[in-house]
Amino acid sequence: ERGKSMITVFGAGAFGTSLAISLSRNGDPAALVARSADHASEMQKTRVNMRRLADAPLPDSLQVFGDVADAPAGSPCILAVPMQKLSDFLAEHSAAIEGRTLIAACKGIDLKTGLGPIATINSVVPTAQAALLTGPSFAADIASMRHETQYSRIFRS
Repeated sequence: ERGKSMITVFGAGAFGTSLAISLSRNGDPAALVARSADHASEMQKTRVNMRRLADAPLPDSLQVFGDVADAPAGSPCILAVPMQKLSDFLAEHSAAIEGRTLIAACKGIDLKTGLGPIATINSVVPTAQAALLTGPSFAADIASMRHETQYSRIFRS
């Protein structure tokens, strides 16, 4: 069923962009939050992420933001940020993301703490419901629908 809830993807690299495209391809609302307002503005105007995924147009139902504070409040969030940046990202934006479902789309462990993504989320934002997304990491494949059923259907069920 279309329109169940918006999902916000933090991180406009190739992987975050491809996940946001996959989630919004069928007209379902989704949001993508870039690290900078300039990058977000560029993507809104051109409807493509020329810096990271130039061959994949952004669907009309995908909103792009350049500030975490502007992203839809309360929506589940996919954290498509590198593992070594996850803790700092969570700490910097904890007030905006507390109490939400936070889905880490990164791999490995934090080299400073030895914690994985779930433990890092639980440690930094204890009010959040932590989850982990694993699977193929080929952004171009995800954006081109090769793994459509594995991503958008999981989040929309």
